[in-house]
Amino acid sequence: MDKLLDPGIRVPLTLLFVPFIGLRLTPDVRLLPLAIFGTGVFIVFTLYSKNLSIGPVSVVQSMLRLTNLLIFFLAVLFLHERITTVKIVSAMVMLMGVILVSFDVGLLLKKRIQTLTRAVPTILVQIVLQAVSVLFLGYGIREFGGFSANVGGRLFTVPLYLLFSMTRQRTKPSITLSSWKLILLITVIDVIAYILYTFAVQLHELSFASMIQSTMPVFTAIFGALFFGERLAPVQKLGIAVAVLGTMGLASGR
Repeated sequence: MDKLLDPGIRVPLTLLFVPFIGLRLTPDVRLLPLAIFGTGVFIVFTLYSKNLSIGPVSVVQSMLRLTNLLIFFLAVLFLHERITTVKIVSAMVMLMGVILVSFDVGLLLKKRIQTLTRAVPTILVQIVLQAVSVLFLGYGIREFGGFSANVGGRLFTVPLYLLFSMTRQRTKPSITLSSWKLILLITVIDVIAYILYTFAVQLHELSFASMIQSTMPVFTAIFGALFFGERLAPVQKLGIAVAVLGTMGLASGR
């Protein structure tokens, strides 16, 4: 370990991790967790695309909500965040509501079980990898600040993933100026979202921020109904109500 802390070794190691740490060039091997996070994000994105191509979107989305629950418990165990009975119960209630919102019951009844479970193995790998990556992110936020942990990693991994996914299509699209503009727009929006997520972790806890982040399908369903004329199924409306109750309990801070 002493050899790793030698300045002659620390600086080259840091330079390897520049894409993942943004503009902060602190020569410290502890930046390794941030590099792992950046790498994990790229692999998770790739697995996500693979899951969507081999399994129904609703099944994939519902199972991935378990990632937030795993992050919740990892943060409590390894980052020593406060845990209470109300916090655990509220997190479980919120997660159940989110799953109801994102899960297509009609699809479950119509499709064969083999079709529904094709994506399960890679989803499980993705759940574990994403949870561990976000745990490293939480550590990075505490040690080095949110912008170093997030902006560099997301600016590097999101465009790389988008370009990678374009090359994987059967009909290879030509990368034009419009393509780059779209990639830049998606990257900027993604980075802004992660900056806000970072602030949430700094203001409260990783476990809290992770569970709040899991409610994205709820907001998607509400926006879809309000602005795009999508009809919400009764089970989705129930899920929204359940998720709201869970959020209220989690935010109570007891």
